[in-house]
Amino acid sequence: MIYYFSTFFIFYFLFFISLVLKNKSANILLFFAMFPMAFIVVFRGDVGVDTATYIQLIQYIQDTPGYTNIFEPFFELLIYVFSIMGLNAREIVSLLSVITIIILLYSSYKIEKRLVIFSSCIVPMFFFDMTMNGIRYGLSFSIILLGLSFLIRNRSALFWMCILLSSLIQFSGALLGLLVYFLYTKRIRVFIYSLLLLIPLLFVFSGYLINKVEAYQGAYVSSGLSGVSTLLITLLVLFTWCTNKDMRYGNLFVLLTIFSLTLLSYVLAQYTYAGLRVQNIVAYTLFLMIMVNFKQLSHTDYKIIFLLFFIGLISFAFKMKNFYDGEGIGLSPFVPYHFYWDI
Repeated sequence: MIYYFSTFFIFYFLFFISLVLKNKSANILLFFAMFPMAFIVVFRGDVGVDTATYIQLIQYIQDTPGYTNIFEPFFELLIYVFSIMGLNAREIVSLLSVITIIILLYSSYKIEKRLVIFSSCIVPMFFFDMTMNGIRYGLSFSIILLGLSFLIRNRSALFWMCILLSSLIQFSGALLGLLVYFLYTKRIRVFIYSLLLLIPLLFVFSGYLINKVEAYQGAYVSSGLSGVSTLLITLLVLFTWCTNKDMRYGNLFVLLTIFSLTLLSYVLAQYTYAGLRVQNIVAYTLFLMIMVNFKQLSHTDYKIIFLLFFIGLISFAFKMKNFYDGEGIGLSPFVPYHFYWDI
């Protein structure tokens, strides 16, 4: 656990220093603050719940000619390309994590007043999970953040390209992208038309989706408290958003939509593991909408920053408890941590 705590608090210490610096200097400092966290992600051994599974499946794909239908097409294409480059399965997993980190940082940088929200919200709740566990969803969701940076600058074609690419890495990227577009533009008719565009993708991913549905049929939640930490964090962030009248103005529809989806996903999480995945999509969407609206402020609202900072600490504490509860369980648990050269 010491590795996670030390890198996280180094990051937050530098994050606080960055608040008193000018934009360019603050951004440079925050980029350097990510290095310790990125280091333990890239040079990990069999750490991260799904890491061992990814390594095994990538090895299988490398040994099997043609499309295996294990992952979405573009993700398997990436594995094929990296394999041609001579990388083994473990190196491919690390490289995918590096790509995710780079896209997250670059995308956050392209959104005005961006790294503050990225640092206080996305890092404590999602960073380790996106880069060390759910590698596909991490890469997919980071591309949606990149797409949002294009959407804000009215480059819609690039935004839709990001949604397509994201969905070809993990299908849930399409749902996240459409939800982000719907809440950003508030155009219900366009959202409905966009949903219709999912039909061709459903045919493309039919075999994969059938396998996922069958897997989720046997995946039940472990207790009545499943998803309660994500529910709490999401509600606290929503409350923080509501404390600022400038960010609240004109966003009642967005707030009510996310609040409703938060409650619905929590109820779903009491019956199926898929509900926990939906909770993550809703929470990540909320953070992206916070980034969009925070940049609209004419000045930096330090009250919101500090509120989000403390919520981030709570989120990180929940994450570390989950890591600790799973100590030694499975082929590649988060705890105990070890580097690849310790294998």
